[in-house]
Amino acid sequence: MYTNVDGVSTAIFGNTTAQPSAQRVAVYIDGLNLYHGLKAAGWRRYYWLDLRRLAENLLRPGQTLAAVRYFTARFVPSRADPMQHIRQRTYLQALATRPDLNIQYGYHQPKRTTSRSAAPPRKPTRKR
Repeated sequence: MYTNVDGVSTAIFGNTTAQPSAQRVAVYIDGLNLYHGLKAAGWRRYYWLDLRRLAENLLRPGQTLAAVRYFTARFVPSRADPMQHIRQRTYLQALATRPDLNIQYGYHQPKRTTSRSAAPPRKPTRKR
């Protein structure tokens, strides 16, 4: 079973042997989607979320947290926001101090902008 809440996905695994009725849950967080969702909503105060605690708060009775995985790509410096990559690096360094959270790095592929090729102008036609 998978659920998705604004960039946070959970996967539920089978029962554990320690607690026969407990389901083990892994939480997968799409970091860029979460960040941009918070930004679009104007929720800057949540940028420094404790992701482990967020995951624990998503659990239902009878579930235990097996893993938290945070997937992201590093921002590159941009003219629009030259400090964005530094803020992200600081946040990722803070996350890396959590032994119970795994960070997976991917690559961001920016959208390619294309324009229609300019066709040569038509020659005016003379009316006869």
